[in-house]
Order: sequence, then C-alpha cells, then structure tokens
Amino acid sequence: MSLGEVGDITHAVGAVTNVSPSSHRSHSSHFLSLLVRSHADCHTIAGMALTGKQRQYLRGLAHLLSPVVRIGGKGVTETLIEEAKKSLHAHELIKVRIDSDDGEERKALAEKLAEAADAQLAGTVGKIAILYRERDEEPEIRLPR
Repeated sequence: MSLGEVGDITHAVGAVTNVSPSSHRSHSSHFLSLLVRSHADCHTIAGMALTGKQRQYLRGLAHLLSPVVRIGGKGVTETLIEEAKKSLHAHELIKVRIDSDDGEERKALAEKLAEAADAQLAGTVGKIAILYRERDEEPEIRLPR
C-alpha cells in the first residue's frame, strides 16, 4: 500500500466518522487497523460460515454504525425481511435493534432474520445484532482469512 492510499483512507475515515482534519492523526491509526487490510490477507466468501476472526473484524467495522432495522413486538415480518435485504444489498453490513428484554428471544429473532435475509449473524451485543451479506456485484468489505 502506498502512502497516497493511506492518506486517502485517512481522509475517508475522517469523513465517515466526522473526525476533524486536525485530529486525523490521533484517530486514524485505530480506524485504519479496522478498515485497512492488504489484498494478500483478505478474501471474500459466499455461502460459508464466518470464522471467529471474520466475525471480530465485522463487529469492529459495525462499531461506528447505527441500527437501520428494528425488530418490534410483531417479530420478524415479511416487510422487515425485505427492508433488511435492501439494507444489506446497499451496505453489506448492518445493525439491527431488537426490542425484547429476553436474551434467548433476541438471539432467536436475530438468527431468524439472518436466515430469512440470506445473511450471516456476525454477532450480538445486548439488543443489537450485526448482520453481514456479501454483495454479489462489487463487494466493499473484504474479510480476513
């Protein structure tokens, strides 16, 4: 990776995270460790279970995201599944908020939505589930091996 590419990525990280240009240097090394992977160390997978390393990588990328889908009292509905599919097609990685106080129910709902949306569950933290589905055309996220 050239120094120009690192500078471009640092600028992009600042734009995505609303970090001011003057503080790029202090924040960029942490974000670069999450976002930058060399092509030799990364690949994409389709239809395979995520490894622990890949789930950890995706959870790190999702840290800055806000939930875009919410599972309410009606549970996993067809409308919710379609919205999740649209969001996954646009972003590949999304956070889902699950409004349930029961941890087992949250996990079951997250797994049900992941299966229905042809996605993989990268993890859950409290009431938040992280779903990943590689885009067929021009995937943006390259997973570590």
